[in-house]
Amino acid sequence: ATEPPDFKDYFVSFENIVEKYEALITRKITATGSELLREIVRDLDSLDSIRCFFAILFLAQKQKVDLTQIDDDIQVTLIDDNKKGEEDEQTSK
Repeated sequence: ATEPPDFKDYFVSFENIVEKYEALITRKITATGSELLREIVRDLDSLDSIRCFFAILFLAQKQKVDLTQIDDDIQVTLIDDNKKGEEDEQTSK
């Protein structure tokens, strides 16, 4: 009988890949605070662009970036942790 694959192995690998792309994205937008997705992936091939897009979605899920659709592109904006903390405090009052 064939053993089913252990998906934990795949997820660990996937998480490692996503972390590398999250770091790349953060590096690319730290200076300006935001950038269009098109510019972030400009020098990447198709597969890396897709991985980068997934990493952007993960960053948005973690509330590290805010995403805004602008025409046929996506504006990726870093969320300032200090402002986020202030907003959380305002919400809890």
